[in-house]
Amino acid sequence: MNDVPIINGITGIIAVVGAAVRNSLIPGEPIKSFLDRDSVRSSFVTKALHMWVLTLLLLAPIVRAAIPNAMLRGIPVLPKLAALEGSRTSPNGTTLPPITTTYHFDQLVDHNNTGLGTFQQRYWMNWEFYEPGMS
Repeated sequence: MNDVPIINGITGIIAVVGAAVRNSLIPGEPIKSFLDRDSVRSSFVTKALHMWVLTLLLLAPIVRAAIPNAMLRGIPVLPKLAALEGSRTSPNGTTLPPITTTYHFDQLVDHNNTGLGTFQQRYWMNWEFYEPGMS
C-alpha cells in the first residue's frame, strides 16, 4: 500500500493547526501569556477540538480500508439442519406424518369476487402438539 498520500494528508492537517496558532499570536507576545488569555484559551480549545474531530473523520475511511474484508464480515451463518426423518409420535402416542409432508387447500383469488376462482395454496403442518377438539 502506498503511504505517501496518507502522510501528506496528516502533514497538511498539522500544518493547518500550526498556521492557526501562529496567526492568533500577537508579535512579540510569549506563548504562555498568549495561552493565558481567556478568549484565546476558549477559541483555541474550540479550534483544537474541531481539528481533532476533522482529523478523526478524515482518518476513519483510511482505517476502515486497512481492515481486510471489513464490509464482508458479519454475523456467522448457522448451518442449515436437515429435517428429521423417520417416524415421530405425538405426546399422546399417535404416529405423526413426516415433517416434509406438503398439504394443499383451495384458496380464493379474491374473497370479494368469488367468480375469479381459486388456486392451490401450499402449506406445511407440524402435528406434534395438535390435539383434536381443542379451540
